[in-house]
Amino acid sequence: MDFDDLAFLFALAAAIHNLEEALLAPGWIRRTGFRIDDYCKPEFRFAVMAFTLGGFVLAGLASAGFVAPTYLLCGLAVAMAINAIAPHLAMTLFMRVYTPGTATGLLLVLPAALFLVRAALGEERIVWATFWWAAPATALGALAAIPLLLALGRRIAR
Repeated sequence: MDFDDLAFLFALAAAIHNLEEALLAPGWIRRTGFRIDDYCKPEFRFAVMAFTLGGFVLAGLASAGFVAPTYLLCGLAVAMAINAIAPHLAMTLFMRVYTPGTATGLLLVLPAALFLVRAALGEERIVWATFWWAAPATALGALAAIPLLLALGRRIAR
């Protein structure tokens, strides 16, 4: 598979991961008693939808040859790969109960993310000299976007 195929495959893997979280989180919270603010509220669903849509938009722009979206997509892939391990796998092991998103994170997102970044580097869509700082910056930006998207989702839900 080439980068263009892998860009959309990664976006699809992330979408399936987000869907798993959205569907299984309410029952998981009831079973475990673990409280995460906003996790099952409309604003969380809005944030998940925004990230999911954003992944597909970035995949399309990266496939069209735009450089900045390619780095953003690869940075998002790194963030999602890390997310599969911490918190998903870590919480599953710590709590000894399946945490929603763990299976899709490890079986779909992690490999898709790794293949995507490898293809981007191999096809010279990105270069290491930029990627080493762009990926962490994108991951931090995505993390910072979560409270902003939740706030926007709250505002829209009113």
